[in-house]
Amino acid sequence: MTFSQVSNLNGDGADDFLLGSSYEALAFAGRLYFVANDASGTPRLLRTDGLTIEQVSEQTAGGGTMWVYREELLFAAGDATGKSKLFRYRGGEISQVSNTAGDSAADFVWVSALIYGDRFYFVALNESATAKLYAYDGDGVSQVASTTDREDLSDAPILLTTADGQLLFGAHNPDGGWKLFSLCDAAAGCAL
Repeated sequence: MTFSQVSNLNGDGADDFLLGSSYEALAFAGRLYFVANDASGTPRLLRTDGLTIEQVSEQTAGGGTMWVYREELLFAAGDATGKSKLFRYRGGEISQVSNTAGDSAADFVWVSALIYGDRFYFVALNESATAKLYAYDGDGVSQVASTTDREDLSDAPILLTTADGQLLFGAHNPDGGWKLFSLCDAAAGCAL
């Protein structure tokens, strides 16, 4: 067995491979994708085949969490103004997926996201800067039914998980208390 160092992007004594509690690496389409600092210390999305490393995105990678969904690599990154948005890498092209808060604000909150059924669910801010649950279906983003009837009151969905064919998450109820909510999608095998 032979070990060899693959990355040394910024020279000895400087971090370039960011792996830890808020960063991960993910295999996709025969490559390993990961977040690493460029020479200026800015986190970027890179990939390797085990021999060479190349930068995939000019966007500032945010959080380092990535997901594979429908032959796409989804990741959080800063847009041209540095606002956190959800991006996708598909067929060699990168494009922005989310813009739920408009062009002037960050929207993607990468701490709560998962694939359930045939959609990618994530928490994002709306134009009122309140956290809501959204779904991406490969073509577009839509807000999932809110646990409150007020757009200015945050649902603050957290801890998305699945159990018994349901999407479960904690969120504020209309009275402002934290409650457990479920979402049942027949495409995910849920039959309530």
